[in-house]
Amino acid sequence: MITTTKKINLAQLDSELKAGGLNMDSLDGTHTITAVDSKITDEKLQAAVDAHVAKSDPEPSLDDKLASVGLSVADLKTALGL
Repeated sequence: MITTTKKINLAQLDSELKAGGLNMDSLDGTHTITAVDSKITDEKLQAAVDAHVAKSDPEPSLDDKLASVGLSVADLKTALGL
C-alpha cells in the first residue's frame, strides 16, 4: 500500500504495471493505492506511481453527446426551429 497526493488515472496505472487490479481510496486529495496482486510489491508500486503521468480521457464531441441520447445535430436544429 502506498499513499500519494499525485493525480492518478487508476486504469492507466494498472495497465502500466500490468497489475491485474489496483484499488484506490481517496480522501481530501490524498490517494491510498493497494495492489490486488501480491506480486506487486510496495516498492514496485511506488516506482510506478512516481513515474506515472495521468492522462485524462478526451472530452466527447457534441455529436457524441447527442448520439448518446439518440439525437443528431440535425435533430437538435429541427427541435430549435433552425
